[in-house]
Order: sequence, then C-alpha cells, then structure tokens
Amino acid sequence: MVNMNNSFSAPAPACRVLVVDDERWIRHALWVYLSRDGSFVETARSQAAALTLASRRIYDVLLVDLEMPGTDGLSLLRELTRSCGQALCIALTASREEPRPAEALKLGAASCLLKPLDGEALAEIARWIAIRNGLTRLPLGQRVMDPERELVAESPASQAVLLQIARASGPILLEGESGCGRGFLARLAHLWGPGSAGRLVRLDCPDASERLVERAIARASGGGLYLEEIGRLPLVLQGRLAALLADTDGRGGRHTRLIASTSQDLRREVRRGRFHADLYRRLEETRIGVPRLRDRLQDILPLACRFLRQSDLRSGKPAHGMSEDAARFLQAEPWRGNLHELIDAVACAASCAEGVDITARDLRAYRARPNPLGGRYLANARSGLFRVIRRMVGSGTPDEAKAGRKACTRYA
Repeated sequence: MVNMNNSFSAPAPACRVLVVDDERWIRHALWVYLSRDGSFVETARSQAAALTLASRRIYDVLLVDLEMPGTDGLSLLRELTRSCGQALCIALTASREEPRPAEALKLGAASCLLKPLDGEALAEIARWIAIRNGLTRLPLGQRVMDPERELVAESPASQAVLLQIARASGPILLEGESGCGRGFLARLAHLWGPGSAGRLVRLDCPDASERLVERAIARASGGGLYLEEIGRLPLVLQGRLAALLADTDGRGGRHTRLIASTSQDLRREVRRGRFHADLYRRLEETRIGVPRLRDRLQDILPLACRFLRQSDLRSGKPAHGMSEDAARFLQAEPWRGNLHELIDAVACAASCAEGVDITARDLRAYRARPNPLGGRYLANARSGLFRVIRRMVGSGTPDEAKAGRKACTRYA
C-alpha cells in the first residue's frame, strides 16, 4: 500500500542556503533569520570559501554579495550558477547604478536586492526560499492557496514553470493543453505578482461579448485580468480588447495585469491574420509552456492521492488507501485528458472500490464509463454544460434565472 500521508502531509526537506558576504553581521543576521524557518544555512566570507563549499554540497538557494573586496561579484555569480546547477540565485548589492542589477539578472539571478537589507527585502528572500522549498507554504505559516488546492510540484518541469511565474512581474501567457492546470497557475501568478491586493477577474474568451469585455476590464482595474483561451476570442473583439487596454493606459488608470491562457500557437495565428498583433505584443512578455500531466511523472501520484482524499471527503466515505498496483497504473497511463482525466479516474475508482485500498482494477473502471463527448472527459462536459446554462441566466423569469445560477455553481 502506498503511504498516503507522505503524499500530502509530510514536511518538505530543509532548503539548503549558501550566504556569501564579506560582512560578518550580515552573514550572521541572515543565518539567524533563515534558520528559524527550518532552512539549512551555511555562510562564506570570500569567493574562495564560497566556491569550496559549492564544490562539496548541493544548494537550493544562493545569496551572493556583488561588492566583496577583491572579488568580481558578477564573475562569482556566474561561477556559482554554473557549479550549483538548478540553485536559485539572489544577488545583493549596495550599488544603486542600474547596470549592475541588470547584469546579475541576465546571468540568471532570480532577484537583485538593495543593501542594507530591510524587512521587505528579508520577506522577499523568505518568499523565494518558500518557492524553492516545495512551494506549498509561505513563511510564518501563511498559505499560498487554500488547503484543498495545495500546490504539487515534485517534478522538475513543474518547478521550472513555478519559478518562471515567480520571476514574472508583467503580462503572462500560459500555453498548453486543456486540463493542464492553467487556471490554477493564473491564480497563483496573481497571488505572487503585482496587483495581488486587487481582484483577479476571469474572462471566458470563447463566450465573450463586447459588453463582457468592457465590464471585465473595468472590474479588473488595479488587479488582474485572466483571459481564458484568448486564442478563441473573436478577432473583432481582440481588436476591441487591445484598444480598451491602450485607452486605460493612456488615461493613466490603475494598472491591470494581464494573464492569458491558450491551447493554440498564437504566433502562427498572428502570421495567418487570425490573431490581433497588438494584443499578442501585450501578452508575449513572459510565455510559459505548461507541461502535460504525462510529462510530470513525479506529480501524478501525489495529485491522485489528493484527489482521492477530496473525493472521499465529498462522498462521506471512509478514507481509501492506494495500492502498489494502483500506483504503477497511474504512472503508466498516458493521461491524454491531463488533470480532467485523472480526477475522473480517481472519482470513479473511489465510487466502485470494494476494499480499503484503491486498486488498478478500480482505476481501469473509468474507461468503461459512457462518455458523451467522445474522448473528452467529464470535466469538459461540466464546462460545456456551464456555458449553456450561463447563456440562459438573465433571461426568463427571476426564478428561472435563480435556478440557472444555482446550476452554474453546481457544475462549474
């Protein structure tokens, strides 16, 4: 039987941090501050000491002073990023000259913080460490997302996506297949980015009208606007959206951050005249490819265990376990429907399981279920029904509209 607790409640391993700074009090202060949250912290006061430590141990996060005496900080940063592989680097500098931080970012630093470090800078460091160290909790016990939607990022592909999101401060374009979790990542990008104090307004582009576009932009002012399946927004509305955004910027209105998702190749669509070039230029600042579930093998079992727990909670059944053959089945499946298919398979297995543990036989049962959408999974059926019902809301009697809104809530 698979240990279910390890899937979602075991503590993340300590983050390994190397602090490189010639000032003793800074090394000591960072050691005290970062160690209290469980990080394993080592310090070095020179380039030679830093490179020696880096050759002996693997670090997750590097804090590197760019102005140590007798040391070219940028060269040290370059050597450390080369020797430490996937480590996340944060540069520290007392120089307010623009070229130095810019060069550090070009060399791969995730952030460049100004010395002397204040409370905001320390919070920024802690945030990056939380991102690198499992991405499920913020410092001081603050949750990144609600408990039912804790982030799973065991695979290198998922971690790379999350680091891109954390580094981005402007528009984001999430590219990937349906069911890969683009909506979840959009909400995460909003929480981690500028404008997080404002609301994130979602616009379902395939069903959008000019009135809905205008209303979404107005509501998103000072926050974020998530454009779901932007490639399926009619071309005339793409132009209207670009014009409205330009008008808002021109009038000096509160900044609205754009986050969009698509399953299409928008560059190709622009070349073919099917997508508005000005709108694409607004979105392409940070393009992030969201990996398919079958390209995130390390994430599949933790996700399945979480979905199983949620299914048992909703149904009021005793908690199921996951057998070893079920775990092997989960890893071997292609999951062409991504998370939609995995959720459907786990829910079906939980409903038909005869024993305490879910087995591979239980998981195979979802294949035999009738599928009215011919290979597109239950979550897509819910989404389609949601759109049909939503078109009905606002027409007919108040009672009919109320019933429609309830149906939207149930099936969305």
